[in-house]
Amino acid sequence: METLFGFAIAFVIGLTGIGGGTLATPALILLLKVPPSESVGTALLFSAFIKLSASLLYLYRKQVNFKVLSFMLLGGTPGAAIGAICVHRFQVTQHPRVILAIVGATVAVSAGFNLLRDELHPVHRVHRPKLLASLSLLVGVQVGFSSVGAGALGTVLLFGLTELAPVTVVGTDIAFGTAVSVVGSGVHIATGTLNGAVLWKMLAGGVIGVLTGSSLASAVSPRIVRIAVLSWAAAMGLLLIYKSLVLGG
Repeated sequence: METLFGFAIAFVIGLTGIGGGTLATPALILLLKVPPSESVGTALLFSAFIKLSASLLYLYRKQVNFKVLSFMLLGGTPGAAIGAICVHRFQVTQHPRVILAIVGATVAVSAGFNLLRDELHPVHRVHRPKLLASLSLLVGVQVGFSSVGAGALGTVLLFGLTELAPVTVVGTDIAFGTAVSVVGSGVHIATGTLNGAVLWKMLAGGVIGVLTGSSLASAVSPRIVRIAVLSWAAAMGLLLIYKSLVLGG
């Protein structure tokens, strides 16, 4: 089952570019019954492995802006560490419903951002890359805490605060997502909020899935797939919020 989920999630990443955490975390919590804190750490490391292959491709094509990326990493990497540490603290103090609520809200909002992203066409794009450091800190905290946000919110920041070409926005954001996922998952490994057995089974299917999705990207309409999968992800986010309220009662 885990291998099948890994294949499906990585396939969608390769086909549409949708972030792994948006799909992996709800699946781990709701379908595989992995504890919330372990689900976040497992989804982060899974995303790091899958996005790394995509990052190498964009680097090879010279579609990553290193100056902009450096500003994002300046805030995003410490933010990811802070967010991951917060998950550990919530786990130790026995607040699983808080983790569920925050993860659910982040998944729902991230899916909504992704659904609206294609409609975001700013008339006057500004070039203020230095603002990326402070704003990326918040994105990093969210990624470390919930495994979600690098793709949706990172792309919004890049479109809003830089004048990069769309393909360079995607490449730079994937590189950013890879880095913060590595940092966040490293903290999760150190604190024990990770399910290694589930991770390796997901990666066994994920490696094949991302290659398959990438090869079919030009043959299948990604827009239809994006709408369907993101709608599902938004519904899963809302379900996580509902589950947190039930636990809270």
